[in-house]
Amino acid sequence: MAVLGARWRAVSLRVHSAAESPNFLMLYFTRMAAYGAFPFAGHLVARSMRTPTEAQRTRIKRWACVIFICVFLCVWLSGMTAGLMAGACRNDRYEGAKKLRFCNISLTAGAWMDFSSREQAKRSRIQLERAIALAQLGELKKAVDAFDKALRDARAKPGPWERELHQRIVQIEDRNTLALWVSVVESAK
Repeated sequence: MAVLGARWRAVSLRVHSAAESPNFLMLYFTRMAAYGAFPFAGHLVARSMRTPTEAQRTRIKRWACVIFICVFLCVWLSGMTAGLMAGACRNDRYEGAKKLRFCNISLTAGAWMDFSSREQAKRSRIQLERAIALAQLGELKKAVDAFDKALRDARAKPGPWERELHQRIVQIEDRNTLALWVSVVESAK
């Protein structure tokens, strides 16, 4: 045991003098394993210093491929869901709660696409349809908020977005919904 103590001191002096080196821990574990202080340390150091074998490289590539495919499928699935539900949301044959459900699913599934003002402007039509569904259900406060968000999103990027909202709202036969839209447009000016 006294021999191990003397070796420990000698190793610790060498290691402390090499503390500035970037491989400080590697050097420390290598020296300690050489003197038998950590029977497992030599295995750990030797394992970490090995280059990956061909089988390990293949396994890493396979995992990278699996991760890429999973991320791609998640993005694609949410985009498809948002697109299909947006089509149903814009369809005039649905009204009230069913239309609101389609619009909410579309907005939720496609929320990750709102990173640019162009995408927000494109989705302003879905916000408008959501507001129309809320007005049909009698939830006027939420409808006004949705109309306001649709108008702000349409104005986020120059283009035909606001004009398309006005064209769509003119097609509505419900005068109360039209009055809500006009009040939101007037307050936004």
